[in-house]
Amino acid sequence: MREIKKAVVYSKWLPSLGGGEMVSCTIAVILRDLGYEVTLITGKKVTRDLVKNKLGISLKGIKLILNWNDEFKLKQLIAGCDLFFNTSYMDYSFGYAKKNIYYTHFPTSAYDDIRGLLFNNLLLPIAAKIFKPIELIDDIQADSIYNGRPAYILGRSTKIALFLLERNKTYNIVFKVFFENFYKSLLETFKVSFENAEVLDVNIYVDHHRNEIKFTYKIKALSETSYLNISHKKLNLHFLSPDRLFLIFPKVSILEITDNIVIENIYKIIRQRIATRLRAGLFVNILQRLKTYSTVLSNSEFTGLWINKYWGIKPVICYPPVDLIFQKKEINFNKKNNWICSVGRFFTLGHGKKQEVLIEAFKRFYDLGNKNWELHLAGGLANDPSTIDYLNKLKKLSTGYPIYFYLNISKTELETLYRSSKIYWHATGFAEDPDRKPILFEHFGIAPVEAISAGCIPILYNGGGLPEIIKKISINEDKHLFSTIDQLVKNTVFFAKESNTMDWQKIFSLLIKNFSVQAFKERLLEVISPQT
Repeated sequence: MREIKKAVVYSKWLPSLGGGEMVSCTIAVILRDLGYEVTLITGKKVTRDLVKNKLGISLKGIKLILNWNDEFKLKQLIAGCDLFFNTSYMDYSFGYAKKNIYYTHFPTSAYDDIRGLLFNNLLLPIAAKIFKPIELIDDIQADSIYNGRPAYILGRSTKIALFLLERNKTYNIVFKVFFENFYKSLLETFKVSFENAEVLDVNIYVDHHRNEIKFTYKIKALSETSYLNISHKKLNLHFLSPDRLFLIFPKVSILEITDNIVIENIYKIIRQRIATRLRAGLFVNILQRLKTYSTVLSNSEFTGLWINKYWGIKPVICYPPVDLIFQKKEINFNKKNNWICSVGRFFTLGHGKKQEVLIEAFKRFYDLGNKNWELHLAGGLANDPSTIDYLNKLKKLSTGYPIYFYLNISKTELETLYRSSKIYWHATGFAEDPDRKPILFEHFGIAPVEAISAGCIPILYNGGGLPEIIKKISINEDKHLFSTIDQLVKNTVFFAKESNTMDWQKIFSLLIKNFSVQAFKERLLEVISPQT
């Protein structure tokens, strides 16, 4: 009987369901279809149905396991497997399989200079011992204010990761819960439990005046990440009494916090900054870790240049797989609307998609007399306050113009938007310094390729991996790339009048050759089983 090979794909940020996650899921599916027994590891909860809805990929037959920043558990899952693909951005966990492959969305510095060594190998580990971060594994609604403090609505079941712990060490876990309705039957349904931890003691303090309960648990960590589970049942069905429960800031403390509001606010700022850095993981000696991988893949030549600069490694270029729309659905150019579209998450961290630049460009384009055109902006939206604030600012900038927003739409809805639009814009990296902050540029650009595959004329920012797309499909760089808003407007005016200049048959052929799922699979097979 033939032994079944085992493969693990590590996609820590899978719930974001972006381009990088498209790569992770496609790799998992290719390995499954090759006969591997595949495990897909994700940092947070995500369902197969959601992946199917957002990415159009079926994970049937693939095992999903949750693991947040726990290299001890990760080793147990990987060790002895035939193949391990790490596709997790900024995660440099060791490879423990027989063959380990690292797919790079974009590299970070190896921190091999004096400043970097002090920061990454000394200051961050010390900070990790003092400020133990937490991570919400389940979605939680944005904050409200109760009793003068930020509060976060608990779902029926909420999982919170307590990470960067030391195994077999004891910790005090402290959190407060505010009950909108404080009655016995609701309290009886409220449950707290821990995973990867042994509960040694518990203290519960009830504040009847505030409808708050303070929980203090003493636990012994059994792994590098323990999970706090909080659940409750809805008993009161009256719409005016929703039985909502809130975590009071700080959501969970692994250190006792004074009730002094000034000290607490200072702690809040420091803790948030450190936690933002630590949530990607604490990885000392990045270059040593990378040596455990037999192959480093790069999603573009642009990314490859920085892999070589940061790590001294020459990667294998492996463009991401794109589900080309013209291969599935007819593209009727006569039925396209005078729409410009752009797709990218609405967020301000990392390589933000610069929607504010596109709005400014469209307003100038519209004011030139192009009153029969519209701008359509689609993308994912998280529920954190800073992201929501950014979206509100974009909407305010759009006042008085035909600019429309599509939030967290399905893959089917997104493809309909592409097929209905004539022009596609992309501005990631605009006005950034490519030498000092290359991470802020588009590292490749799956959304632009999707749009082109639906017959959208691309006008992309001339930076990062975007120019590679234009070169690979052999079209005029002067017309399809821009460096300034004026240039973007000028090129758009040209294509608004001359939309029939594209050789779509040739373009579609080159898309298949360079960016299709089949092309990706062929490159992947060369890496997994190279011809001798």
